[in-house]
Order: sequence, then C-alpha cells, then structure tokens
Amino acid sequence: MMMTKVTSGDIFSYALYRRLYALSILAYMRELNEKLSDLCKKLDTSLDVNALVIQYDKYFNREYWYKSWLLNCGVNLAGDITTLDINMTTEYFPIDIKEYVFTQDMADTFKSSMGHLCDEDRLNERSLQYALNKGLKTMLSLLSDIRKKAQTPPSYLFKKFWEEEIIGMVDKNDYIKTYTKWKEDHGDINFQNLQDKQTQILVKFLSSDFLKHRPIPTKGEISRCKLSIKEDSLEYGYELPNNIQEQCARLEFFVKWKDNNQYILGLDYEKIGKYIYEHYSDSWEGIYALAEFDILLDAIHEDMASVKPQLKQYLKGYDEEQANVLLKECADILNTCQKHLAEDVNDSFLFIYLKRLLFNKEMKEEARKKLSGQSRYTYICEIVAVLKNARIFKLECDKHDLAKSLREKITSIQLDTITKNIERAYNSNEGTLYRWTMNNIEDLKKEAANIFAGII
Repeated sequence: MMMTKVTSGDIFSYALYRRLYALSILAYMRELNEKLSDLCKKLDTSLDVNALVIQYDKYFNREYWYKSWLLNCGVNLAGDITTLDINMTTEYFPIDIKEYVFTQDMADTFKSSMGHLCDEDRLNERSLQYALNKGLKTMLSLLSDIRKKAQTPPSYLFKKFWEEEIIGMVDKNDYIKTYTKWKEDHGDINFQNLQDKQTQILVKFLSSDFLKHRPIPTKGEISRCKLSIKEDSLEYGYELPNNIQEQCARLEFFVKWKDNNQYILGLDYEKIGKYIYEHYSDSWEGIYALAEFDILLDAIHEDMASVKPQLKQYLKGYDEEQANVLLKECADILNTCQKHLAEDVNDSFLFIYLKRLLFNKEMKEEARKKLSGQSRYTYICEIVAVLKNARIFKLECDKHDLAKSLREKITSIQLDTITKNIERAYNSNEGTLYRWTMNNIEDLKKEAANIFAGII
C-alpha cells in the first residue's frame, strides 16, 4: 500500500519534526542492536554464515554511519529536510530490519502522545544526540564481538554446523532409495560389492566442484596419498579423469581410513565444516555432492559391518556407545561430590547433569572431546566449579572440600592442583559450559527431582 510521506510543513514544529526523525532512527537502532545481540549469543553455541558476510571494515567506521543515515537524517540539526522518510536498509546488512517511514497518522500519534515531551530537556537535540551515540557505541561493540566469534569459532562447532545446517537440510531418503534399489538389482550383496560401491561413489564425488578451493597438491603429496582408485571396482567402460590422483590428494585432507585394512573411509567433519563455512556462498553443487557421499558412505558401512561385525567399532553410532562409557566413568568421579549437594538438589542431579552434557546437541561435541582426552580431569574440575557457581552445592562447602572429594578418584593429580583448577574455573564465569549450565540449571534440577529421571 502506498504510504503518504509527511513533509516538514505538515508537522506543527520543525524542531519536533527533527526530533521525530531522530526518534525513528533510535527505534531502528534499538531493533538492530537487539538482533545483533541475538546473533552474538547464537555464535556461542553454533555457526551462522551471515556473520561472515558483514562488511566489518565499513561498519566499524563511525563516519560511515553518520554519513549514511545519522547526519543525513537531521541528527546534526542541519540542512533543509523536506520529507520524513527514513530508509536505512539501502546498504546491504544481513539483519532483517523494517523501514521506518512516517505517515500522517503516525505523525499525529507522535504529536498527541509525545509532542509535549519534545519541548523538555530529556528529548532535546543534545539528549537525542547522546542516545544515538550510545546506541552506535553498543552496535560497534556487538559487531566487534560477532566478528571475533565468527572468525575464530571453537573447532567442534564446525562439526555441529555440518550435522545440523548441512545434513539437516537434505532429505536422506532420496539417496537411500537409490542405494536400496542398487542392492535389489544386484541380488545377493557380498563384501566386494560393497567395496566397489564405495569406490564408485568416491569417484562420483571427486567429479564435483567441492574441492575447487583446495590448494593444488605437490607431486610429493600426490605420491604419498593413501587414497587411490582401483579401476576394477568401476563400472565397465567408465574412464577415469586424468587428474584423479590430484583430486584424491586434495580430498585426503578431509578423509582417512578408519581401519588398517582400508575398508571404512571416514570423513573429518570439523575440517569439512570449516571448509564449507568459509566457502559457503559458492559451493552449493559440491555441498550437495558431499552430503550424498556422506549419507551413502554410512549406508555402505552399515552393510559392511553386518558382513564383518568387527567393523562396528568404526561406525558413527559407536560414538554414542562410547559416550555411555564416558558417562559411567565420569559419573563415578563426579559422584564423590554428591555429599556436598544442597538440600534442595536431588541426589540424582550429578548423573542427570552429566548425561545431558554428553548427549545434548549444544554441548556433546565439547564434552565428549574433553572428557575422553587428556583434559578429562581439568574439565571435571570446571564442571564442579560451574555447579558451585550455580549453587548446586551447599554454601558452606568450599572449593577445597570439593577438591578433596574429587581426589578420592583422581589419584594421579595432586590435591593442590585440583583445588587450583576449580578456583580458576570458579572465578572465570565464562565459556560455553558456564553459559549452557546457567541457562538450563533450573530445568535440570526439576528433571533430577523426578524419581524416574535416572531411567527415562
């Protein structure tokens, strides 16, 4: 619908007119900062490609904002402004903000509800200028945080990005139907058939453009490449491209054989996620080709493991089994602190908390990686410190008491070291684990209070 723009003559005072202009900019800036704040928080637990395409060098420049819409919209109280029309989305900015265009009805509403305030100090030119500067300062600070998080995210978020943003948007059934039909057409499928099929889908993927951003490999890298194509596995009459070994050397950065016999070809999802994240806008054909390759690999590996059960340990689902082993081992350590739980916290809380940590989408990559590696005990100390901050333990229970309890199971580390690790994490009050815990602590306490929580 066509909106009638208001001219300066339509408003009872030019001073009010300019202030309304500034107020509309403030409304825009408030909404923009709210959405930037949401994006900044999102980047703590996931990736967002929108954060990569922001033109930071331009937007970090205060003069850009003043020249593009602050000074030009009358905030400097200079110039002959003839229309109350604010369109601040002409320059690309990856935040969906509505245009603020004042109609006559809107001007009348402002006049009746806020016009009398415009004569007071709190809405004079100086206070509006101060409010706009403050909003701009907040915006630049948010942009700085977003840029840092977007350009240096934790590595485990790349795997999560692949699993949720890429694989999550394709229909696996379309690829599985094709694979199922191939099995039906072949009749009895043996292990060699499955190996041949793995080679065929590998060659098909190598013909896509996914690897176009990878550096050209050296002759030495090509000669050392463990990924090779057995032509006997290809369909009769198929001619391999001349650069197939070059492509294999490029792909080897992202894949590796999981077993010594080179049956199960595994993908490094952190590297793949990082690569896609950095080249998201111009790799769609290759992204879909990789999604098909990954889905069919899983299906083939499932069938391989049904023929050779010893291969089950290399399947994706095996990670869940390992997570259950981690849950049992780490719960045994963490439960030494159960005697310190506050009166309003159920005895099952520590187990429930650890279980959610290991299986929650936001936290499982970080938790599994740290609890299964050399940093296991340090991470357990961080867990205890965060729970202490969340008042899960009694107030009279200090950090040394908690360290003494953990020492019952962590015998390879000195008590002083355990205490220092807890104190360091307790005083930090930051990080993914801290934020996730504080955001979910009440729900976790309620879940633990359920007498059936431990078996659901």
